[in-house]
Amino acid sequence: MVYSSLYKTVENNGLLTHLYEHLLAQYVMKYLQGRGFFISSDIILTAKTYGDTCFIDAELYNPAAQKAYGEALRMFDEWDIPGDAALRAAGECGIEMNRAVTELQKDKLLHSLNMVQLSAWRQQSDLTYRQADDKSSVNTLFRVPYIKYGRKSKSLFPEYVLEYSVDEKYIQSLVDQALAAVVMQVAALNFLVMIREKHTVYDRGDQWSEASRSVGYRMFLGLIKKDDNIVDQLKREFMEYVQFLSASSFCDNLQAALVRCSHNYEQVLLGRDTLNSILGGCVIGSKGWLEMADSARIQQMLAAIELDKVERQFNELKRRRYVIVARLIELEEITKKEAERTFRMGGAALLGARTGARECAATLMVDDMFAGGNFRGSTRYNEATGYLGAIKKEFGRQLLDDEESSE
Repeated sequence: MVYSSLYKTVENNGLLTHLYEHLLAQYVMKYLQGRGFFISSDIILTAKTYGDTCFIDAELYNPAAQKAYGEALRMFDEWDIPGDAALRAAGECGIEMNRAVTELQKDKLLHSLNMVQLSAWRQQSDLTYRQADDKSSVNTLFRVPYIKYGRKSKSLFPEYVLEYSVDEKYIQSLVDQALAAVVMQVAALNFLVMIREKHTVYDRGDQWSEASRSVGYRMFLGLIKKDDNIVDQLKREFMEYVQFLSASSFCDNLQAALVRCSHNYEQVLLGRDTLNSILGGCVIGSKGWLEMADSARIQQMLAAIELDKVERQFNELKRRRYVIVARLIELEEITKKEAERTFRMGGAALLGARTGARECAATLMVDDMFAGGNFRGSTRYNEATGYLGAIKKEFGRQLLDDEESSE
């Protein structure tokens, strides 16, 4: 493995640096895919802005990828950045910061980005230190003459879940299950590159289904409200992308990566702790990794991946919170503190669709409450409380940390 750490500083302008970082990372990952190299199997790429300095770090596992990576950096700084790419980058940064773009002068933004492109890359080894300050840091600078962001508000950016899964009928052993998890995540991470090429989204993290025979992987995407209709396109686009991967070097490259995993973790595709949770307490050793390193099996797992999508309406969740807590107190004759705790443990998770529920427990409660019916003891009440337990058990996530702030 070869490690590279490079940086550029945009003097006193962390906001412009941040926009440059988003454009850079997307361009490099897309360029590498076009040359037959893929995230996770061949390279792990991290781009991040600190203060007014952009770092790009690369772990290069495929020796052939090293030359292509150097070419990608050079080609990016020679690239005539299209206006639509700059607008997508501005939107991505807005989703990341939970701030909408309120003003943008495209020509001046493109000129400023071009100035950053003309500056030279530097090695991290040449840097002693650089201290950020409040007037220029990416964390505090939200307005410059050619682009301005508004007040912070999560209500502007709905979040969606892309749910990837491999059905248990394709899994005959724990090694199969581990392989399904590896193939699914690598495919999903590379598909995200294709999504970002067409749509304005921001990756808000991921989550695994644990201790289940089938394998499930969730990716959380933030979107701009006006673009939330793109979600309907993603299932079709993923099917097309799987065909692209099948015809590319993806399976062979992943096979080589799995062989490296078997050599005392020369490469790590999924950490031992993560796999242990996914597999319900099983650990995979070198022989297991080597057994996975089979292009035909990788191809089969790739073809078995299904993609579903579930909307998570955090702000609707927040709106209902107080209504549901009050109803829980009334129905259950419990204290407000106990009701709040019940709610946090899964009462309004809005993820009933994961278990095949038409509506989640919170929605059922609200519907009946507004209908004025006698909820306690009804079939719907029993169904709702059952979903409370199921959601709590399966997800274990607290979904109420959506307190909107403004500055």
